[in-house]
Amino acid sequence: MSTLYPKYTLGFRLGLFSGMYAIAGAFAGLIAYGIFQIQHTSLHNWQLLFIIEGALSVFMAIVTVLVLPARLPTAWFLTSEEASYAVARMEADVEGSSEEGAQDKTGAVTRRDVLDAFTDWKKLLTVVFNVLATLPVSAFGYFMPLIVKGMGYKGVDASLMSVSPFVVGACGLFCFVYISDRFKERSIVVASSMVLAIVGLIVMYTSDRPKLRYGFVHVCLAGAFTAGPLIVAWLAGNTPEKVCVPIFRRIRCHLG
Repeated sequence: MSTLYPKYTLGFRLGLFSGMYAIAGAFAGLIAYGIFQIQHTSLHNWQLLFIIEGALSVFMAIVTVLVLPARLPTAWFLTSEEASYAVARMEADVEGSSEEGAQDKTGAVTRRDVLDAFTDWKKLLTVVFNVLATLPVSAFGYFMPLIVKGMGYKGVDASLMSVSPFVVGACGLFCFVYISDRFKERSIVVASSMVLAIVGLIVMYTSDRPKLRYGFVHVCLAGAFTAGPLIVAWLAGNTPEKVCVPIFRRIRCHLG
């Protein structure tokens, strides 16, 4: 995505992309609630859930391979004039940022790119902190029904009540990434979102009131989704020699 969108719009686009994880969590809860109402003679409810959600994931993977462009100049959804403008916009975005990078634009990952990624301590530290910052997202994504169940809500109601926190999380993410791009600020926005997530976690851990704890699940997720995409945007915005492996072009060649 950093090869398609300039730095000042990348945060919001990455936020929209990663925000679909929150939307998926909400829909997963709704689908699970509906499926657990079905009485099937040959399949268990959890088997139906796996088949339906797995089939949707495989279908969207195939659509992604067919729809995404291999390179910006050849994007099927752009006219020739729009493609020229898009390429010029990206060139202006990185112009003058690296003399060496400007002279060696091969469009593929080089040995130097790999070495830079593994020897730059700042990038490695960024990766570590990004993993730590996204742990709450993974934990809530996998265990939200169990977390809600631990607050006193049982059965299919726990699956249904796991929907709204993800919706609030997606809304919070979209607001934070929009503000980040609007004011061209990454660090303060990331720190603010993480403070919100930490406050939610503290209240959930210390309170013994189920309704209050459930309410602060929403507060936690409103900030927890933001760090991942904005840290990636921050890293991409400070890596001027962006390269893109044309994997989709190769896949299309094999398919057709």
